[in-house]
Amino acid sequence: MISAACELGELSDLLSPVTPETFTTKYWCRKPLFVKGRPEKLQSLFEGGFGREEFWQSVREGARKGIPGFHLFARKHAGLRPMGSGEFHVAIKPDQMEWFFASGAIISAIGVGDERVARFAAALKSQLHHPGEVKIAIKLSPEGAGWPPHIDEVSVINIQCEGRKRFLISSDPIAQWPRRQTDFATDGTPVYSSHQMDPWEKVDRDSLGSLTEVILEPGDVLFFPPGTVHATENLTESTLTIGLLFEHETPIGLMSRMFENNFSGNPDWYFPAIDCARTKAGELPPEARDFFDARLEELRNLVNTMTPDSPELHRLWKELVADPGESVRGSISR
Repeated sequence: MISAACELGELSDLLSPVTPETFTTKYWCRKPLFVKGRPEKLQSLFEGGFGREEFWQSVREGARKGIPGFHLFARKHAGLRPMGSGEFHVAIKPDQMEWFFASGAIISAIGVGDERVARFAAALKSQLHHPGEVKIAIKLSPEGAGWPPHIDEVSVINIQCEGRKRFLISSDPIAQWPRRQTDFATDGTPVYSSHQMDPWEKVDRDSLGSLTEVILEPGDVLFFPPGTVHATENLTESTLTIGLLFEHETPIGLMSRMFENNFSGNPDWYFPAIDCARTKAGELPPEARDFFDARLEELRNLVNTMTPDSPELHRLWKELVADPGESVRGSISR
């Protein structure tokens, strides 16, 4: 019999001395957690460690392989101060990243081609039974660079590889399942990334009142769920941080797949021809009305037969948990 500790090997190694059970019942999707580590932990997580040279190589490999979702940016912002006119955020090519870094920019890469990190991310996703995708975002930052307070729509596990990085972080999320990033101005006013924000997504302007300082050093781990306020500042000549971004999904996609599996091969589910002569402006055509009436009845019958223990629902859930997403799959496949 395989023990739970063996089944959760990567998660146990990452969180030690915190147990996976403590993490998943008290922190995961709930509140931030800081785990003090040692540089030796990186060797156990990624054989051979992960430093600047591995970062350069993984970026070039991600570009060479054309990994889905690969992005490489140079970003410049000084410390924790609010956004101003001195920042930039530009897409760059791998042969430009050393120059931009030397000029004082943060180099941020998503979809890198390091198979060790990709397999580790995929293992964590499976062990956490997370149905959404996981993506790898790695930042190499010069001293004094950082990012002002903001919240993200993903759960993040940060693994510090080099240098010391200062985080200011809220003790709890200030928004439940935000769908977009939100920044904060100097006076604490939220600056939304989209004007189409529903009322439940908007946050209190006083959310910056009590942020806790955490200093990340090599081997340290910092987790925070969606909606957690955080800001960063690099304290050493350079810092290197691996971020594992866990995207959260609603069950709509799973339900859509279930409906498609049941009805896509049925010729009755193709839209009917419409008799334009009988169609009245502003009204649903009779053929369409009859079509939707019949299809909705079939959907109701299917849903009424489903339970949480239905084999098809169980199979689709397991497929979601097992699939890390095309970006990580691209990093693993040769």
